[in-house]
Amino acid sequence: MDNNEIPETQPLTLAEGSSNRSESDSESGDGDGVDYSGHFLTNEVFPSFEDVVLWAQNVCRPLGFMLVKASYKTDRSGRPYRYVEYVRVVNGWKLSCLNGTHNHSLVVYPEGHRQISGLSIAAKQVVRDMTQAQVPPRHIMRTLVEKFPGDHPNIRHVYNCRSKIRMEQFEGREVVHQVIHLARQSKYLTWVFTDSNNVLQHAFMAHPIMTNLLRTYPYVIGMDSTYKTNRYDMPFFEIVGVTPTNQNFLVAYAFMRLESQESYRWVLEVVDRSS
Repeated sequence: MDNNEIPETQPLTLAEGSSNRSESDSESGDGDGVDYSGHFLTNEVFPSFEDVVLWAQNVCRPLGFMLVKASYKTDRSGRPYRYVEYVRVVNGWKLSCLNGTHNHSLVVYPEGHRQISGLSIAAKQVVRDMTQAQVPPRHIMRTLVEKFPGDHPNIRHVYNCRSKIRMEQFEGREVVHQVIHLARQSKYLTWVFTDSNNVLQHAFMAHPIMTNLLRTYPYVIGMDSTYKTNRYDMPFFEIVGVTPTNQNFLVAYAFMRLESQESYRWVLEVVDRSS
């Protein structure tokens, strides 16, 4: 938001309570009875409205509050929500605290509130390191609860962080390109077939160790394809070999556009070339 579009005074409220309440409100027993005004005392002049809001949010989070912008709204009992106020001065913005005491009960589970829960920078680094070590999300969650209880983490935070890490690893590549990139990075043998419009039709991947096993034990091969395993509805085709001791090994796998005779012929010809 541009500073020119912001009024001279901006009222804000804490989602967990606080307002301009009377003595009768104080005697009602709502809230925790603690005055938090001292945490918001500052003479600093902030260069922009966004900077002062960010400062106030950083103060609120360790206290377990959510800072929500409001326009003198009232709750069901008619109490006005007005907690802190941002005032435009000559050189920027200043903050003043109107009332620092809650006017209603606090939430029981802060994990469900975005501003007062979430992963800190240190916690995200732990998720990154443990994800690279192939640690399951449930174990990552347990570690975060022990090391960063103040972040109020939940399992959704872990999943979202892991998703962002994967997207960073894509480096702008599409999903299919990323799969081929990871296969080649892991020294897999890869073959890709596209049509005249450069649309992927078939993709074949096999590890060199598995193809060497196929050369040694080429007598029994099992093949099967699965459906609806990806967003592109491309059948996933697996080729499995069998050793003389009745142990299976994965020879290769492929994505095919259709389960047609031409598709199977292409995959089998690639298997023959790779082995």
